[in-house]
Amino acid sequence: MKKYLVIIAMALALCLSGCATKGSAISDLRNLRNDIVDYGYRYDVDDWRNAASRYQKIDEKLKKYANDYTYDESREIGRLKGECVAGFAKGVSQNVGDKVGNLRGFIEGIVDGLGDAFKKDK
Repeated sequence: MKKYLVIIAMALALCLSGCATKGSAISDLRNLRNDIVDYGYRYDVDDWRNAASRYQKIDEKLKKYANDYTYDESREIGRLKGECVAGFAKGVSQNVGDKVGNLRGFIEGIVDGLGDAFKKDK
């Protein structure tokens, strides 16, 4: 009897850990969006690069669980991604533009990276 309880407990733990990982990707995206909205106005070039790197890592996690998300979760992910991209564009153009001589290349790099990410999804 104890063997069955242990097996059931392990199965539940695996299920819960899978859900936590799936949910943690959304939470990570939400946190990134909040950081960009709250602190993006004072980001420098390195901060934007770090934010872009965080975004890419989160996007990889989201892709890993793409088939497991509900409609509402997928919609929230799309909204959060859109807000992140808008934050990148707004923050870079408004706050870093005068500090970066080659801002155009940086923005084009972000757009290219996003385009590549969407091409891989198809």
